[in-house]
Amino acid sequence: MGNDYYDSDYYANGPANNPVGPLVRSAYFNRVVRGGSFADAEVDIRLTNRASVLGPNFEAEFGSSAYLGDASPRIGFRCVSDN
Repeated sequence: MGNDYYDSDYYANGPANNPVGPLVRSAYFNRVVRGGSFADAEVDIRLTNRASVLGPNFEAEFGSSAYLGDASPRIGFRCVSDN
């Protein structure tokens, strides 16, 4: 999961060159998720596919689902090698 906060209007209102992402979280603590997994449809595995998931809310009760945010076996990272 990415560390960028999610704002559905960011690309429409943000800078055209080198966008850094929203600097503040939304009221829903959404985080950006890009790409897809082997279990997704072909159209969704593109890097340009952009969605959001509920991120952690460290102001919520410790250990609660709101504190932890969303989890999924389909959220992860890809390793890349030049070899």
